[in-house]
Order: sequence, then structure tokens, then C-alpha cells
Amino acid sequence: MATTTRMFCFVLVMDLMGCCCSAKIYKVGDSKGWTTAKHGSYYEWAKRKEFQVGDSLMFEYDGNVNDVTQVSTRLEYQFCNSLSPKAVYNTGHDLVTLTEQGYHFFITSNRSQCVAGQKLVVFVVHDHPMIPPPPRKILPFGKDYKVGDSNEWRVPEESDFYSKWSEEKQFHHLSTVSSSGYTIPSHPTPITKISFLFLFCFV
Repeated sequence: MATTTRMFCFVLVMDLMGCCCSAKIYKVGDSKGWTTAKHGSYYEWAKRKEFQVGDSLMFEYDGNVNDVTQVSTRLEYQFCNSLSPKAVYNTGHDLVTLTEQGYHFFITSNRSQCVAGQKLVVFVVHDHPMIPPPPRKILPFGKDYKVGDSNEWRVPEESDFYSKWSEEKQFHHLSTVSSSGYTIPSHPTPITKISFLFLFCFV
């Protein structure tokens, strides 16, 4: 049962990881990167995209003469006011993850470049949708098996007779195995060859 639980948890984690791996990384400005641009260039770049919670912006630029300053309000964005930044990035290769819905404002603290057009506003619309996992194969319903078939349950002439008999079967959830005078009822978990042999050894 513990093994079944661990397997279920592993599959669940894999499903959740698959659902969460659809986030995207956008390189700001594409091949031009984050640099001096004519007014409206980054607006045009952003309006063609749909940003969602979990997506990231990649800013690439010369860290010696530039930076990325995130500001909180539209007024700070419009007037290139970097005096009270929400965050400042200056490595030249910054990955900024969008963790909230709404507007996000980015400027450069180099005022002349900001006024010229080096600033960006993005609108984050919603979370990435939870993509349901593909349907799994449904195993056949329970089936009745008579142990040993016509030879029934007795001391066999061949020592591996019942081992060979079980290898030819595929036991599923709610399968029932029976012998003369004994019946193993529907099992809460799939019956395996090992559990089958174990049960009959102790009947």
C-alpha cells in the first residue's frame, strides 16, 4: 500500500510539473536587447505579446552604462522618476519573473535614455491555465480466475506448475482468485503475481 501511495504521489508531482512548465521567457527588445531606443519602441514590442503570471522578462544590456529599474506607478514611468524604485537590476543579464497580475513598469535610471524611449510597461493578464494530464489507460474490470484451471489447487506434479500458471495471467483491480474451498475476495489494489503467491502460501 505504501508503494502504491508513493507511486501515486510521484505521478501527481509529475502532472503538476507538466502543468507549470508552460511559463515563457521573453527577451526584451528581441535581438536589440535593452538599450537606447526611439520613443514607443518597447511599447510596440510588448503590445504584440500576452504576458501571464509566471512568465519572465530577460533584459540584456551593457551593465557598465545601463540598468533596469522597476517602478511602482504610471507617473514614475511616464516622467522617468527612479528616485523610489521597487527594484533595481544591474548585472547586464537580468531575468525578472512576473509574479502578479496587472501593470509592471520598467525604466532605465539613465534619465536621458529613458526620456528618449528606453522604458517598458507590460500588462500581466492571468495565470497560465492548468492543462489536464492526458487520459490514462483504463485497466479491464475485475475477473475471476480458477487456480490451476482444470488441475485445481493441489500438490502439482511439476514444482513450478502454479508459477507458470500465474505468469500467463494478468491480474487487475478487483480480480478474484479461487481454489477448492477458498476464495480470495476483491482486492483494494491490483493483484500481482507476488501477492497471489504470498496469499496462497498462507491460506
